[in-house]
Amino acid sequence: GRRAPWIVLFALLALQASPARAELAQVDGWDSGQVAVFQGGFAAGETAAVRLTPTGPCPCHVDEVRFLFGGAGGTYDVIIHIWDDTALTDTPGTELYSQTVPVTGTEDFMQSVDLRAANVTVSGTFRVGLEFTHSGYPSVARDNDGSIDFTSNFIDAQGFGWVQSWLLLLTGDWIIRAVVDGGPVGPGTELANDGWVDGQTAAFQGGFVPGEIAASRLVPPGP
Repeated sequence: GRRAPWIVLFALLALQASPARAELAQVDGWDSGQVAVFQGGFAAGETAAVRLTPTGPCPCHVDEVRFLFGGAGGTYDVIIHIWDDTALTDTPGTELYSQTVPVTGTEDFMQSVDLRAANVTVSGTFRVGLEFTHSGYPSVARDNDGSIDFTSNFIDAQGFGWVQSWLLLLTGDWIIRAVVDGGPVGPGTELANDGWVDGQTAAFQGGFVPGEIAASRLVPPGP
């Protein structure tokens, strides 16, 4: 795998005024600024996936998927899958969601995909997978904390099918996460002061130097 010497976590979504019950489900131990390892051995059609268990109560909604995707630049389609995984078998259960999204490889921030409008409901343990449509980098990352949850990290590999990733001699947990019950889509859930909407052109500001900060003042409608 290829190592990223530093990574700055940056939320791609606008700040959400979500209820306090929102939960970030993850198995990895990676924190912003730590080393992550991008796994470059995947071939087109293969999938990296994690088993996630919300604290509940469920049924509950998967509102967002977050993951690191880098090791090289370029934009590629990635298919996000969510399956029921309550049976706790190597092969996941019923597929609950699938969407193809274009993702640009970067080592500077965590990718984020909003699923709230899709109304993805899980009854408990579920699995989130990233299926690749290309081979090699850019690719998903795994943490580098020296541990792995053996029963929560999977690969759907050519010639093998679904296997726990450690059986293919991989270490570290996939940095694939989900936000569960983060709040409904609707008026009042998004705070913003910009006029940008999906599909419009945006200008990326490249004049910053280390130590400088870009910030926005956001005022919720209250209370």
